[in-house]
Amino acid sequence: MKVAVVTNQEGQTGKSVLSLLLGLLFSATQDKESVILSTGDASSMYAQCNIGMAQGALNNTNIYNALMKNAALKGGEIIRYADRIGTYNTYAFNLFNARLEEGQLRKLFEVTLAKVVSELAIVEIKGDLNSELNHYALMECGAIFYVFNPNKESIAKLQQYTREYDKNCVQRTIFICQNYPLNMVSENHFVKDIGIAKRSFIYLPYNEAVVKACYEGNVDSLIPSIIKGEPETIALRQKLLEMMQALFDTDRYKYIRGFAEWPRL
Repeated sequence: MKVAVVTNQEGQTGKSVLSLLLGLLFSATQDKESVILSTGDASSMYAQCNIGMAQGALNNTNIYNALMKNAALKGGEIIRYADRIGTYNTYAFNLFNARLEEGQLRKLFEVTLAKVVSELAIVEIKGDLNSELNHYALMECGAIFYVFNPNKESIAKLQQYTREYDKNCVQRTIFICQNYPLNMVSENHFVKDIGIAKRSFIYLPYNEAVVKACYEGNVDSLIPSIIKGEPETIALRQKLLEMMQALFDTDRYKYIRGFAEWPRL
C-alpha cells in the first residue's frame, strides 16, 4: 500500500510527525517493513527522530542513483540504501538532499517509489500540490491523507482542495485533523460544517507527549508508550489504528492486527 500525506496550507501541519508515527507503529505492531519517502528535502523530518544512517556506499546517493539507473538493484535490495528509524523496520529516504540535477532527482524518486518492496510506503508531499512531481506521486498512491488544523484558514484550504483538485485524488482522500478540539464541537457537527463525509475523517487530539518528542528529536521513542496504551499517548493509539485499518482493511478482510494482537512490551 502506498499512501501520500499532503496539505495545501503553509506552515506546520504535522505531516512529518504523522508520517513517522504511522510508519513506525505499523512496523512495530504488524511486524512488516515500512518506508517513508518525500518529494522534497526530508531533513526536517529526520531532525524529529533517531535515524540510523546507512553506512559507507549505502549512504551515497550518487552510487545509489547509478545502481538504480542501470537496474542493478532488485526491489528487495533497495531498502538497504535507506536510513533506519530507531530500532524498528521503518526506513526513510532523503533523496532530495543529494547533489544531483533536478531531473535526475525526480527520476530517482519515481524509480524508487515504483520498485521499493515494502508493505507500507508513505510519501510526504512537499510544496505545490500542482507540481508535476507531486501530481505524479499522488496518482501513484492508493490513498491520500490530507492533514489540516481546526482553524478557518486551514479549513478554507481544505475546501479549496475538495473543489478544485483532481477528483480522482479527492475521492481517495481521508482528511486528518490535527489538534482536534474534543471539548468544543462534536465530530458530526464538525464534518458537516466543513463539508466532508464522516467516513473520510479521522482526528488526532492535541498531545503534549508528541510536542515534547518533536522538540527533543525522538518521535520514535513514543512507540512503546502507544503500544502499551499508556495515559499520555492512549488517545493517539485508537486513531493511529483507525488510519491503518482505513488503508488495509475491507468489509470482508481484516488485515490489520488489533490491540489484542500487538506485541507485549
